[in-house]
Amino acid sequence: MIADALPCLNNKIYSGCEAAYRLTQSGNLNVPPEATDIFCNGPCLTETRAVLSCINNVLCDFLFYHRATVRDIRYAISAGCSNTNLRGNFNVASYIEGETSNAYIVPNLPAFYILTLTTGLCLFIL
Repeated sequence: MIADALPCLNNKIYSGCEAAYRLTQSGNLNVPPEATDIFCNGPCLTETRAVLSCINNVLCDFLFYHRATVRDIRYAISAGCSNTNLRGNFNVASYIEGETSNAYIVPNLPAFYILTLTTGLCLFIL
């Protein structure tokens, strides 16, 4: 399936965006700050969003080489094109959230045992 998602980055979607500003297979957006207006106000923004939608439609949990998700890259694009102090910052690495787990967190065992022992002793004495 990963091989099916990579063709989304080819020239079929990208047609008006300069090659230098295109999203790479590694997940990088090499847009220098001085090219922010060109990227955000031209075809690059629309075409990059289309590429991300294509990838997400093929494989919703796709990870680029540097572990960025489609969502991370969308955040980088939104921030880079915003009218905030982040405008022009397309460094995807600074937007990577990382993997999270819904697994149960084991408590700190020594503290847990001491608390349980103390509680048990108090209940036994009473």
